[in-house]
Amino acid sequence: MALLELTLQSTFQGQEIINRFNYVSTGTPAAVSLSFALVSAFGCIYDPDGVPPGYPPDTPFAAIRAAQSSAVSYDQVSAIDIYSVTDFYETPFLEPATGARSGEQLPPFAAMGFRTGRVRRDIRRGTKRFVGLSEGDTINGMYHADHLARLELIATKLSEVLTYDDEGNTISFAPCIVSKQKYTPDPLRPDRVAYRYYPTLEEQMQHVATGILWDYYPTVRSQTSRQVGRGR
Repeated sequence: MALLELTLQSTFQGQEIINRFNYVSTGTPAAVSLSFALVSAFGCIYDPDGVPPGYPPDTPFAAIRAAQSSAVSYDQVSAIDIYSVTDFYETPFLEPATGARSGEQLPPFAAMGFRTGRVRRDIRRGTKRFVGLSEGDTINGMYHADHLARLELIATKLSEVLTYDDEGNTISFAPCIVSKQKYTPDPLRPDRVAYRYYPTLEEQMQHVATGILWDYYPTVRSQTSRQVGRGR
């Protein structure tokens, strides 16, 4: 068992956009690293032999991009095994990876919002915000019916246990929500706190919620931190 973190980095209207996802893996890799297997299972490895060539369909990455404006451009993907110093994979998107929706876009602070159900009382719901809403997919803060179907697909794909076939050996990745350790980075400022993974996998797994299901918010959400000029 291992705990992994996958990070998607994209750009939209000059803003850097970061989304992170956690997965618990089971299975022993034979010819690849767990980090590469997760990036591939998530759908971020370009397949030149696909029909047509491209990033694989029927994956979380494909579902997310299908709901986003073509003005969203993905720059880089990375994955790490949290408790390994050697198991990491990072690559830029060498082939264009953009959203699929056309038309004028809403500003970066307008987002498609998602959250999980709660399976443990001591761990909060997980949340996600994806930018790149096209004006034609919304009206007065509500989604058109066909766009709701795209959001439903994203929720379904984020809820799925992903698999990777490593020379006949199946590696599985179950989505999870991680509750991190609270600490004070500066002893002189005890009022300021931060969060980090627990020191060991055994400790951290006591603070992980698995068996989660994602769902979408039925209305457009806003995210102040992604206003133009305010960062990620």
